[in-house]
Amino acid sequence: LGLAGAGLGAAAATVPIFHDIDEVLAAPNGSYQHPWWVKERDFKNPTVEVDWKVLFKWDYDDPASGTDKGVNPRRFSFGDATGWGLQESKALFERENKARNEFRDQKLKEGAPGYGLPDMALVTGAGFLAYGRGLKSIPWESTGVKSPDERGVPKWSASPEEANRVLASAVHFFGGVNFGAVEIDPDVQKLFYTRRKRFENVEKAYVDENGQHVIPNNCRYALTLLVRQSKEMGKRGQSQQRSTSFTMGYAHLPIIQNRMRRFVETLGYQALPFDGPCNTMNPLSGLGELGRSNVIITPEYGGMVRTTIVLLTDLPLKPTKPIDAGIWKFCHTCGICHDACIEFNNGVTPMSADKEPTWETSGPWERVGLKKFSFNMPRCVDYCNMCTSSCPFSCKDAAFAHTLVKGIVGTTPIFNGLFANMEKLFYDPWRDDEKFLGDWWDRDLRKYKWDTTLV
Repeated sequence: LGLAGAGLGAAAATVPIFHDIDEVLAAPNGSYQHPWWVKERDFKNPTVEVDWKVLFKWDYDDPASGTDKGVNPRRFSFGDATGWGLQESKALFERENKARNEFRDQKLKEGAPGYGLPDMALVTGAGFLAYGRGLKSIPWESTGVKSPDERGVPKWSASPEEANRVLASAVHFFGGVNFGAVEIDPDVQKLFYTRRKRFENVEKAYVDENGQHVIPNNCRYALTLLVRQSKEMGKRGQSQQRSTSFTMGYAHLPIIQNRMRRFVETLGYQALPFDGPCNTMNPLSGLGELGRSNVIITPEYGGMVRTTIVLLTDLPLKPTKPIDAGIWKFCHTCGICHDACIEFNNGVTPMSADKEPTWETSGPWERVGLKKFSFNMPRCVDYCNMCTSSCPFSCKDAAFAHTLVKGIVGTTPIFNGLFANMEKLFYDPWRDDEKFLGDWWDRDLRKYKWDTTLV
């Protein structure tokens, strides 16, 4: 009760109070506010330490990055690079993928709950448009909507604060969650993949004869938003039902992204897909923090966000600051994602079990200049998702205790070990018994998926 009282007292003292619409428009983050325990940090100073002087421009396929020997974990090709234990990682990766596919094939033939043909049909349907596959090609530089000039009106004009508010409302309506903005200065430009994008003193974006995307220097802002995924589906063992969680998230990605592109372009501004490492722009814009798993963890949804959409624009926005919700510090103590990953994948994990982050890298797939938990990307087994769904911050705020614990973690780290042990005691990282998987088809269909714990 004492802790609860302290938490409620702090909440009352820090929740923003608005008296009229002018105060709402002048709020620091437009129309979106994080929970009361979330603190703001200085610009370009996320909870993961960044040495901007050491950080350099980088790309998977750029010789200057030391990754020009076929080391591309995004395509799981390992080329002839040596010295990083790649052959061992490749063998482990292929072993686990083969074992999982054989297991699923056998379960499919048996018609087992969670693995049968209806479950396979569910994940196949969920995957429509995933990554944009199946969409008619939409040019990178523009979606082709009518400009304000073509409509006979001037382009929309607003203060950066009002622009934040309007974009955040559109994000919410189009199916995204949260909203952030980053000013693209020379440091932030280091985060762009060097061989795919370059900045140039031109008015409009274009693609050059070599296929490189040319970004106008006047696109000085990046707007960011989140695409969610289902936590409950993500905790369903090796079943096909589990696969629908991240597959559906990837299917929502191109739809929400192109809705926002068309919205911004109709206002009279450019909206260019970032197509880069989105887990860099996310913490810089204050949507979440980088975790031990090297994916983004948010105060509201934990790791159950499939991706961060990033659009580059010449619409002036008010940058939103990085945050500290106690997540990064909690990761030092917790390690549940590491344990769940290594159990789920029979001893194979890309994650570090260290208690402290490091400036050292595990291979050329990691950026120099970040003090974080190392991540051996080639050992990341296909379509696992265990790190995100097992994260304690991914729990739904279905009980007051969940919100209270998050508030305490965001205020002080002294109980982190206790809360991590409570998570291990009371919650399983996944569940795949046949009754549980079979009951999904008989759930309450009167509930919308984001409004219920039954999804």
